[in-house]
Amino acid sequence: MNHIRGTDKSLCVGTALVIALVALAAAGTAVPAQAQYSVYSFTGGSGQAKAPSGLLVQGRDGNLYGYSQTGGAKNNGTLYEISIPPGAAPTVLYSFPSRDNCDLGLTLGTDGNFYGGCEQGPGTNLYGYVFQFIPSETGTGTFTILHTFTGQPDGANPSSRPVEGRDGNFYGTTFTGGENGYGLVYRITPTGTLTPLYSFTDDPSLSYPYGPLFLGSNGNLYGTTQAATGPPYPTCTSDCGAVYEITTAGELTRLHTFTGGPLDGATPTHGVIEATNGFYGTTVQGGQYGSGTIFRMGRMGDVTAFSLPPFFYSFANWDYGYPKGLTQASDGNFYGFTNGCKVLDCTDNGSIFDITPEAAFSWVHIFGGPPDDGASPDSTLSHTIGTLYGVTELGGTANDGVLYSLNVAAPEFCRPQVLAGQPGATIGILGQGFSASSSVTIGGATAAITSTEATYITVTVPANAQTGLVTVTTPGSQTLSSLQAFEVLPTITGFSPPSGPVGTPVTISVAGCGTRILMQAMKVTFGGVAAKFTVNSETQITAIVPAGAVTGSIEIMAPGGTAVSANQFTVTH
Repeated sequence: MNHIRGTDKSLCVGTALVIALVALAAAGTAVPAQAQYSVYSFTGGSGQAKAPSGLLVQGRDGNLYGYSQTGGAKNNGTLYEISIPPGAAPTVLYSFPSRDNCDLGLTLGTDGNFYGGCEQGPGTNLYGYVFQFIPSETGTGTFTILHTFTGQPDGANPSSRPVEGRDGNFYGTTFTGGENGYGLVYRITPTGTLTPLYSFTDDPSLSYPYGPLFLGSNGNLYGTTQAATGPPYPTCTSDCGAVYEITTAGELTRLHTFTGGPLDGATPTHGVIEATNGFYGTTVQGGQYGSGTIFRMGRMGDVTAFSLPPFFYSFANWDYGYPKGLTQASDGNFYGFTNGCKVLDCTDNGSIFDITPEAAFSWVHIFGGPPDDGASPDSTLSHTIGTLYGVTELGGTANDGVLYSLNVAAPEFCRPQVLAGQPGATIGILGQGFSASSSVTIGGATAAITSTEATYITVTVPANAQTGLVTVTTPGSQTLSSLQAFEVLPTITGFSPPSGPVGTPVTISVAGCGTRILMQAMKVTFGGVAAKFTVNSETQITAIVPAGAVTGSIEIMAPGGTAVSANQFTVTH
């Protein structure tokens, strides 16, 4: 089993806009007139970061953080910080003692720390690990290996960066290992306790997960399996890959199996992103010309076929490389990059493309390589200032890679670190121009500011908050809005009686939600044991204390989130 490697790295995961996206259409060649492209070269100096790779992440200070494959004290790669706008050389924060292929991208946790995964190592170990990096204002920070994979039963060779769930834990995948040897989905706490959630089987398409997980608006996780073997041929038979959904409890659902050919894509190596009308992603095979696709998929797994009105785009050739994932900017457009070549002697340097909601496709930039441009792009991030940033592994003045910026005149915005929470919860918001005199609303309700910096602000979710956009109005009267709605989760306000034996009916009152959440309640538990229940109204449920119940919290699980009681229900005998 050989999964596509080399230039096939991490997905440029972006922010799903709260807009209705429309059909994607035929190819064009025009570069948007408003696009302004520039590069900053990694200088290649002694001890400096070289060959940047993987997904960048915006820090609380507004700067960018990333990974380089080489450079640092032992030339085995680094974690680095680069200021925005770029000017000074990147600051090396950590030098890896061995070359561990940690180019899956970084995640900024709600605790302010960075998390990532390495495909191999540490040292001579071949199975990889998950790490935490704690930044420091007075030094370079603290690097900690949270978990070293052993193959079975905990997986081997991470294939996605850890992504933080609503519960504060992190979730990721390994390409191989697990109970069956075909990879797994895992959960890991910020302190390093790892739990395997789901081990993939020898299913010809639903095996070997690759590409980052995406945290959906419902709190579940979405990912792709590569499955296909060998080089990216234009057709495949029974191993074309799949898209799946998995809950944080480990319940996995196959959403779509790719079949290749002219009516479907094949080999989705870079995960999916979510928009309000479904999920979008790319494949490196399949489509009308066999050169890959951009696909749109509904929540139940329906993928729009090519023979219908063109809701997904089919690449005509590999002249500019294979399509490698999508991000969505605050102008409403999808942006992606291509990399890699069809033939061994290809000199392609990669490209950036754009697909608008008005169904127009454009090649935004064709990389020219050294000394004036990058080559082999490996990420694209939408910064809250509205500019797209990314890195290339090669190119630039020293051929040690570049940081590129693409200004498409997209509006500035704010980015909440979490997109769901109960009233009273504290959330952090990334952006710019903040001060203590800023004002913040969540779903139209004013939120109290608990701390503020110029590029990071924390607020308390107000009691009267409704699900809706987060907005920050700066002292300069600029209003920055989130690109996604913040989901106000239900709160259990009380239950009666407070105790009782098995079989006792318990009336549970819930606030902070409406029909869409409570009327779709999926499970009620007492101390973790599932109970039979009846939804009485939008704000009330009656549940029967189940056999085996123990004293503990009452939980109500629904598509919009989980409500947990502040007090325990006491089970008597």
